Amino acid sequence: MTKAELTKKVLAKLDGYNLKQTEIIVDIFFDSIKEVLKKGERVELRRFGIFKIKKRKVRISNKLNNSKIIEKKVIYFKPSKELKRLVNSCKGGQARTFKKSY
Repeated sequence: MTKAELTKKVLAKLDGYNLKQTEIIVDIFFDSIKEVLKKGERVELRRFGIFKIKKRKVRISNKLNNSKIIEKKVIYFKPSKELKRLVNSCKGGQARTFKKSY
């Protein structure tokens, strides 16, 4: 799903808003998440998941002419139990079961 598709989906659920207003709402939502992550804080969206910053271990670069020590920060997403359950369920809402074959 693209940002444009998400905006249209949100617009379909809102009454009294036009596409431009809905785009602004979606932009504010994503910008708010970016600002919090930039500060190094975590973002917890109940029933969806948690975004947080993790530091990668310090390592030496493999480049021959540039052997600096590199420390990276990466964005980590941990899905909620509800989201995991939803993703791992079948169309009918039932969890998949696998039969053992001997």
